[in-house]
Amino acid sequence: MSQVITGSLQDPQFAQSHAQSMFRMRYRVFHERLQWEVKCSDGMESDQFDDHYSLYVVIADEDGKAQGSWRLRPTTLPYMMADVPAFEPLLHGHRAPRARRIWEISRFAVDAEEERSAFGLNRVARALVEASTQLAVDNGIDQYVIVVSVAIERLLKNLGLVLHRYGPAVRIGKVTTVACRIEVDAHTRHVILGHPMPTPIEDLKVAA
Repeated sequence: MSQVITGSLQDPQFAQSHAQSMFRMRYRVFHERLQWEVKCSDGMESDQFDDHYSLYVVIADEDGKAQGSWRLRPTTLPYMMADVPAFEPLLHGHRAPRARRIWEISRFAVDAEEERSAFGLNRVARALVEASTQLAVDNGIDQYVIVVSVAIERLLKNLGLVLHRYGPAVRIGKVTTVACRIEVDAHTRHVILGHPMPTPIEDLKVAA
């Protein structure tokens, strides 16, 4: 039975247990499997955006081992899409947002054992999407921005998310990549969380 854990590095319990498992999983995913050029130390992967201001959603097994995770970060602070020069071509001349109600999702990772199974990959991704949508609703987040491979873009679309590209896909290193925004609107809340769709104004007038 998996558990959904949300926390930050400001929380000592999260930092000492769940965060270390997450960083080890990210090392296996990004360094060992995908062979990205990432900053690693002692079998863990982290970067300059892994600070006390980022939030994390971690899917873990009964023993607390991370099965999947991603990072959520306010765009009012430095963040990947805006502040990593290699990602600038993905914006196609658009300005990266800086707004209190817009956050970035990054570092999407699923452990190899889960990714080998289409069911496992979809299950972990679904849990991440549900938790992040609920977090947005609870904290007044109107929009997420995200840089992902076209394969992950397709996976998220299959889960029901509507991703709006900033422009065509661009090859970044070995990966064909896109920058997208995701509105946390009534449609997203309905598809992901099962919230009822609002009644159209025209129908309200007829009912009156």
